[in-house]
Parts: sequence; C-alpha cells; structure tokens
Amino acid sequence: MSKSAPGAEGGPSTLVRGRGTSTADRLHQVRQENPSRVFDAYDAVRQDTQRRLLYALATNDGRVSYKQLSRELDVSDRTRRKHVSALADAGLVERIEANFTVVTFADDDADVICREALARWFDTDV
Repeated sequence: MSKSAPGAEGGPSTLVRGRGTSTADRLHQVRQENPSRVFDAYDAVRQDTQRRLLYALATNDGRVSYKQLSRELDVSDRTRRKHVSALADAGLVERIEANFTVVTFADDDADVICREALARWFDTDV
C-alpha cells in the first residue's frame, strides 16, 4: 500500500504519521531507551482490534471516549475493555475516569511509537 492509499481503517495512513523531524528523533531515542515498549506497539498493531483502537486514538488527537470507540470498533463492550486493558498494561494507553471513560496515549513516547507502528502497518514502503 502506498503512502497516499487509504489504510484498512478507511483513512490515509499519513494521518498517523508524526509531526516533523523531531518525531523521528524522538522515535530513535525511544527505540534506544526502551526497545521492549516499541516491540509492544508493533505487537499491538498486529492485532486487529488493538490496531483499530490505536488508529482511533491517532486520528482523534490522541484522545477518544469509550462511546466514540463503540462507534468505531464493531466489538462488544467487554472485548473493547479487554483490549484497552491490554494496551494499558503495555504502557501504550491510559484510561482517564471522569463522567465517562476516556482513553489517551500513555505519554508522548507511546504516541510516537504507536503512530510509527501504525504507519509501518499501512505503508509497505516505510
């Protein structure tokens, strides 16, 4: 799939790309400091539901509610919560409890590595 072709989730994979060269530098630093976290991101992207969840985060400015996820993921509430928990256990996302639950990237490093993993999933020439 080329960079301009739509990704499996319906949008161009360029939506999940980082923001400039500083992102590439940050990705390199994260790879050096915490390679297991990078592996966790790539592992998550290989799983359909987790990939779609990360894609939803990446295309919604890194913040998505469970209600939004229920519209974007065609899975049961239990399955959705299981995958959010797995991503949280890997340190890639964080659940924020408020009047409703919101899922965000756990931190800037998680944002960078998840976007890179998604881009590599959608783009064969990366």
